[in-house]
Amino acid sequence: MRALLLLVFLCICAKSFGEVYKVRDVEQNCNLYLAPTSIFMANYDGGRLEKVSSMPALIFQRIDGEINLKGLWAFTTIEDNISIGDNNFEDIMSHNYHSVCLSDDKEVIHLEEKRKLFNNLNDLDAE
Repeated sequence: MRALLLLVFLCICAKSFGEVYKVRDVEQNCNLYLAPTSIFMANYDGGRLEKVSSMPALIFQRIDGEINLKGLWAFTTIEDNISIGDNNFEDIMSHNYHSVCLSDDKEVIHLEEKRKLFNNLNDLDAE
């Protein structure tokens, strides 16, 4: 009985965190990944949004020299092999984001920062 209650509790907690959605932004000609807390969420209706993660925010992760986009605390990536362009690498790796806009060739066009991370655990190549 305890195991069942624990399972129900964990499911409720997982559902309450938030989601990450993907939508095509025709204004900036990019794929926009956004959390419900993004300022851009009001611009899109629910029918156009595609849920891509059950996490509350977005982060970048570096592993084997490749930068990936994933949901905060997620094990799987949303987009692999991201190009950060002119953005500062340390700055990108040290924040989580409300929204990230990626071009068709996976280059970062726009970032909406959420808050600074208190650790460097998402840079798996760091020594």
